[in-house]
Amino acid sequence: MTEFWIYSLLLSVAAALFIIVPMFRASHSAEQDDLDEVSERKRQNVLIFRERLAELEKDVQSEVIDNEQFERLKTELEQSLLSDVDGLDSAEPAVESSRSSSPKALALVMLGALFVSSYLLYFEWGAYDKQEQHLAMSFAPDELEAAQEAARSGDMDSLIDQLYSKLQSAPDNIEGWMLLARTAMNVEKYDLAVEGFSQVISSIEKAGENPAPVYGLLAQAHYFQAKGQMTSDARSAIEQALANDENETNAIGLLAIYAFDQDNYEEAVSYWQRLLEVSPDHPARASIEA
Repeated sequence: MTEFWIYSLLLSVAAALFIIVPMFRASHSAEQDDLDEVSERKRQNVLIFRERLAELEKDVQSEVIDNEQFERLKTELEQSLLSDVDGLDSAEPAVESSRSSSPKALALVMLGALFVSSYLLYFEWGAYDKQEQHLAMSFAPDELEAAQEAARSGDMDSLIDQLYSKLQSAPDNIEGWMLLARTAMNVEKYDLAVEGFSQVISSIEKAGENPAPVYGLLAQAHYFQAKGQMTSDARSAIEQALANDENETNAIGLLAIYAFDQDNYEEAVSYWQRLLEVSPDHPARASIEA
């Protein structure tokens, strides 16, 4: 699952950039506007100072005020300018601090919410469990080579054992368990077939789908496991199959075979006729008719 975490993290980082970059661009632009405003106020204060100083110089020249008054008013004017400029200078760091800290805090909150919500929603609606199953069912190179060698030599038991081992960590892998069960039926490993079909039924029922056909196959596995005896397990599986689908062909076909084996030929004929009615294109039609 390492690849999943790497790719999901890269996608999350990419998504985060769509939040961070515009936010900091807007913050930088707003900060620059504030600093430009401070600079403009400084310039205005200097202009006002110069205009007021020019008026005082005119007043002293026209003897509206004497030199002593001029010096006193000039000193006050200079102190007022210095006070205004100092106030604006101290405001610049405050502007930078407020503008820089605010988007950072907001960005952190939004990024936290993005990561947490993304993963929570994925685990709720995503396919993490299916990804785990896929990886669990994947064969390593040495396992694949061993499986190919077993297939070449016709060692079906080895192939079945490998598949069964993989399926232990993928209980809801319907396709894998169905393959295992059908293969086990072909090599007459009926205990394993019963386990496989039972696992498939459990997964199908959890998914809310109709398990009728698999109950029919399970009934067949029980029947052959008991060497052609209609055990309570086989009978129960048939009842479950027909309860979910009254025309389930695997169950009907098994009932026909059992009736025939018990020399109940009319009953066997009845089941086989019913089977051909509900499944005109049955793959075993020629054998059934014979």
